[in-house]
Amino acid sequence: VERDDVRSVEYLKRAAAQDHVPARIALGGMIMDGRGVEKPDCADAVINFKVAAERGRTGRLLRDGLEAYLEGDIEKALLHYETAAELGYEVAQSNAAWLYMNKCPGDSCQVTAERAQEMALKWLRLASDNGNNEARRMVGDYLWYGSAADPPDIQGAIEQYRISAKGGDLQSAFNLAYTTYWGIGAANGARNLTEGIRIARN
Repeated sequence: VERDDVRSVEYLKRAAAQDHVPARIALGGMIMDGRGVEKPDCADAVINFKVAAERGRTGRLLRDGLEAYLEGDIEKALLHYETAAELGYEVAQSNAAWLYMNKCPGDSCQVTAERAQEMALKWLRLASDNGNNEARRMVGDYLWYGSAADPPDIQGAIEQYRISAKGGDLQSAFNLAYTTYWGIGAANGARNLTEGIRIARN
């Protein structure tokens, strides 16, 4: 079955109207990312997240994670987000990845830089598998630059950018065009340039 974000939003709205918490969270994420809707709408996304936060165990975990973050307790926020992330919720996976990338290591996050990078990549991969194109592009960035544990994987990065660009991520489309301009990943050069330009125009 071909992916159809517009129809996905329609079905998620129906499920959310029946107080299905995971559907409400997924709907908020799609609206925030502008997937399946005319344009991103942060206000509408927040409303959906707020409703979800008031219902169910996962909602409580997300709410508690947000409260811990606002209080500056990053490790506690990670505990809540990672618990929800392990249950498969993309929003929690994205939030956990963001905290590892932006707040760790730090005064309230006692992990090494290497461990923070490892965990960020773990959650980004899972979020990308759940349809988050921005997360997939970030996975591509990790592959592009490499890490202390892994060398750069340019072809792997280009493949992540290609998939993310197909999902509508403009930065990934630019990255594909960039690789062609500089002759990187020459085997895929023509396809990368064509796809990057086509997606950017649309």
